[in-house]
Amino acid sequence: HHSGTIVLDSMIFWHPSSTNCKNLPGSLWWISFEDKMEGELDYSLIKQQFERDGYVLLKGFASGERCKDLISEAKRILNLQQNEIHSQTASFRASSTANENPIHNQSRDDYFLTSGYTMRPFFESAAMNDDGITLKSELHGNIDAQFDHLNKIGHALHELSPAFSDFVRDIKVQQLVKHLGYISPLLVQTMFLRKAAILGTAVPPHRDNTFLLSGTAVLGLWWALEEANTSNGCLWVLPGSHLRSEVEKRPRFVRTVDSQSNINRTVMLGQTLDKDVNQLDAYVPLEAHVGDLVLIHGDLLHQSLPNVSEKSRCALSLHLVDSAAPNYEWSAENWLQRGEVDGGSPPFRSF
Repeated sequence: HHSGTIVLDSMIFWHPSSTNCKNLPGSLWWISFEDKMEGELDYSLIKQQFERDGYVLLKGFASGERCKDLISEAKRILNLQQNEIHSQTASFRASSTANENPIHNQSRDDYFLTSGYTMRPFFESAAMNDDGITLKSELHGNIDAQFDHLNKIGHALHELSPAFSDFVRDIKVQQLVKHLGYISPLLVQTMFLRKAAILGTAVPPHRDNTFLLSGTAVLGLWWALEEANTSNGCLWVLPGSHLRSEVEKRPRFVRTVDSQSNINRTVMLGQTLDKDVNQLDAYVPLEAHVGDLVLIHGDLLHQSLPNVSEKSRCALSLHLVDSAAPNYEWSAENWLQRGEVDGGSPPFRSF
């Protein structure tokens, strides 16, 4: 990426009539599932690229019809959540700031911390009153307007929605995860992500392992449910940054108890000492069509920019961990918990 021009130095593609892989000069790689028959995929090639670059863009992984159905399902879920939305809600924010009203901080943190086993909506700040925790009156009961201001729905769609569960548990997903070397995968969170036209906000550079602490690398799967491009907030990745990640230089997003109020809170511990984070001119955009899938290593730096277009960008994100990995341990510091801490919710489960 130089002077606004993206230089490709290694692209991989599948020819529709052949199972042979062709290499062209270039650093953005993609692999196509289109026109491929069952059993024709070169999983070793996918794994090789994933381990080297920290991501893979798989073209045409899911059908457009299934993606469209998930967007409809998200609207249905939003409609089901109206009672909760009117009683409590929150704009999505990674952590509270010190100068905010502590009562508002508590409400926002509680709304987030208790969402691990729910299908809970979070909205863009433009949808909220000045307190940051109540929805503007003009959005009450207006599902279309709420959807236009939606940031995400999380975090257990794979457990509580049959449509989302069937999608992420598709045999093709299971085979892909298996061939990446995940022996005993646990599905820990799903998010329906929406960048509304004009309103959709940026997600700054981050590594998923900052937010999900497991002693091993989280695997992220990100499906484009709508077209994703540089105007409406596609993913941007820093190839190879997963190989330069150092745990001691990485902040940790954790659940903690406020010493004065004895209330559960979320905080970001530590500061980013990683020089890669700010090398913005080295990030590569991953423009994706409906149904494309991006695999993301938990240590890969990635981000998305604001939606400055008139077109929305919907996506689905799944995160999983390998409970059979030698260093696996789900940290008690994680914001996302199951069991007693989360009101008796069931444990994480596999496909």
